[in-house]
Amino acid sequence: MAVRCTQRADPMPSPATQVISGYAKRLLRATDSAVARLGDKNDPEALHDSRVNLRRLCGWLRAFDGDFKLKHGQLRERRRLARATNPARDAEVCIQWLTKLHGDLDPRAQPSAARFTLYLGSMRDQNYRNIRKQLPTAWNTLSHKLQHMANALRDSKHQKVTFQQVY
Repeated sequence: MAVRCTQRADPMPSPATQVISGYAKRLLRATDSAVARLGDKNDPEALHDSRVNLRRLCGWLRAFDGDFKLKHGQLRERRRLARATNPARDAEVCIQWLTKLHGDLDPRAQPSAARFTLYLGSMRDQNYRNIRKQLPTAWNTLSHKLQHMANALRDSKHQKVTFQQVY
């Protein structure tokens, strides 16, 4: 039988802007780390982790866009970075799917599937080269600006409302 808690948990007494900016900084660090791992060719999860962390960061920034006040160019750059990873990830997913499906294919279709898998592999590799060349620099520039915005939000004078008061 489950035990039910009868007391309310103490809400965070921190100003809301500190919590919002603190979590944004945490997401920025996670994205920084994942993007840095893209240089390791032996890390198969680097691209996936970069995409996931970037998506989480984008969602957080969208949720609090009134607090972060991103400029149009920063929004466009964030979307461009996210889209730049799509072709490589799409190729990875297709290769995994075809590899799994290969044994179930009609024997006459297997050579074509193998050729297509090779084609997807070369497309993936080319996209990875482009990502490794361009994404870290572009991300570092955007990350620096977002870090500055998170610090400015944390230090802002609009810290009157706390989560405890809202709760």
